[in-house]
Amino acid sequence: MPQTVSAVFKEGVFLPLQSVQLRDGDRVSLKVEPVGGASSTPQMPPAAGEYAEPSETDRASLSGLDELWDNGADSIYDNWRSLYAVSEG
Repeated sequence: MPQTVSAVFKEGVFLPLQSVQLRDGDRVSLKVEPVGGASSTPQMPPAAGEYAEPSETDRASLSGLDELWDNGADSIYDNWRSLYAVSEG
């Protein structure tokens, strides 16, 4: 069943911004349609001390990382300094 998927093109690869129901190696047909704000002109990185707004890909990655790392099973390591007798400093 066809679905519309937003993606970022980075280093020659399309990276979907949401999960897709595909297996590794599945072939798909793509219709490439640039979305507002996209530009083929490279942007300069922010100057030292300036804040760069995270991209959609960054936000998706960070939320996935939060789900992976912020869980009850790993909470035993929240107090790692006392577990491994490491002093602060």
